[in-house]
Amino acid sequence: MKVLSFIPNATHFGFQREDVYWIESDQEEFAELIYPLLTQHEQEKLDNHSWGYIAEQTTGLCTQGCLYFLANADWSKIVVERWSLPHSGLWNAGSPFRQIWPYTFRTKREFQQRSFVSPETTNLVCFSALLPEKFPDEFDRIRNILDRHGIEYRLLKGTCDI
Repeated sequence: MKVLSFIPNATHFGFQREDVYWIESDQEEFAELIYPLLTQHEQEKLDNHSWGYIAEQTTGLCTQGCLYFLANADWSKIVVERWSLPHSGLWNAGSPFRQIWPYTFRTKREFQQRSFVSPETTNLVCFSALLPEKFPDEFDRIRNILDRHGIEYRLLKGTCDI
């Protein structure tokens, strides 16, 4: 399976403000690992119209014979969709999908161990708790700059160095 993109803080398709990943899977992996996790509704949707969910040919947007689905980080919600979803006119030139480097994985555990960084979580800086103790003036200058730019910071206790 391969993660191709994601929607940060998704509220589409019944997700509850969480990062959702657009994943490509071959039919064998899908049948073994994903299909059993689907709700009855998603299984019926796929069973009744599978021809629309399996890519018929390889293009720059999909791979022949693969299925595509949205999944949250813990896979508690999986929604099967047509391969064209991220590229469709549904979004009116405002697609919520964000590109990432494609990441191939084989198991749910391997997927969950991977850290996908979304832009919404990148404005956080961590410092050793020793910094304000050892260099209070420098820490105050850094803190003022971060505050001015709305960047959150945290102090990590128990570090051995700064």
